[in-house]
Amino acid sequence: MLTRAQFDAACKALIHKQGQAPSKSIAVSPLQGWHWHEHPHYPNFGYMSRTVNVLRRLDNPTVTVDESIDDVVCEESDPSAADMTFGPDQILTCEQHVVFSATFRVPAFYFTVHSATSGAPLSLPEVLQSTLFKIGTMDDFEVTPYAASLPASAFPVLSHGDHPTLNVPCWYFHPCETASVIDELVREAQKDDDWDEQTILIRWLELWFMVVSSIVNL
Repeated sequence: MLTRAQFDAACKALIHKQGQAPSKSIAVSPLQGWHWHEHPHYPNFGYMSRTVNVLRRLDNPTVTVDESIDDVVCEESDPSAADMTFGPDQILTCEQHVVFSATFRVPAFYFTVHSATSGAPLSLPEVLQSTLFKIGTMDDFEVTPYAASLPASAFPVLSHGDHPTLNVPCWYFHPCETASVIDELVREAQKDDDWDEQTILIRWLELWFMVVSSIVNL
């Protein structure tokens, strides 16, 4: 688990570290393109955010797509990829946020998905069919208009609720099991290394992104 101060420090250190990386990989890396935002009036409500484009999967697509539209734009600069075209209704805007869960003392992933042309938000089934989610990862979930849950699970894995800082409706992954999973990964990764505190915080957040990326295409 993290304190609020550790979360802030980890986010800022990760943003600084990734800011030194080659800019050409920003569109495809889950760790790049993030920005830190402070609450305009209250301390300890800062969060990370970024905006990416994803695709609406068609019922019978001619091309199987499991990537962001940013990746496709890079590919379409190559004449050999000219046949990979997407209608405007397929392009979606995804606002992604990493916030601090004061209850569970871990990062939490909040996001919205809406049409890039009309601005209309997507329903949960439509969100799950977008390329934000890896193919097949949510197939066994029970889906309602406002949540996606595993059978017999105490909490929904994916829920709808207000952003802790912005107070706007978002989708978010429930963080109840996050601490135990990431702490175990950190202990395993640190086994043969002597990390300073900043390295531990950065690695904690990097491993958290790795876990989130097992479900969504960041």
